[in-house]
Amino acid sequence: MRLTHIAALAAASWYLLVPMFDPKSGKVVPLAISEWNEEGIFDSEKDCLNAKRSLVEEYRMSGAAPRVQNIVSAQAACVASDDPRLQGKVPFSLGPPPPPPR
Repeated sequence: MRLTHIAALAAASWYLLVPMFDPKSGKVVPLAISEWNEEGIFDSEKDCLNAKRSLVEEYRMSGAAPRVQNIVSAQAACVASDDPRLQGKVPFSLGPPPPPPR
């Protein structure tokens, strides 16, 4: 791997994304991944995956319906900020977008 590729990978951040869904029916709203809810931004994939496990556990501990727990467990995803599926968009969140990679 070339040094420029390594630097680009190091600059990427990771989004924990959860699809939008109806908690009553358990149906996922069919949206592009760039439109999913952002649950956090992380410096590494490992940190993102740990946050996903914590989020799943938080849903379980709060008594969320099993269908909701299943959606979060099976469909929440850690996605690199440079993933082409995001098409340069920042996922839906309440916070500001991360700074652009240098």
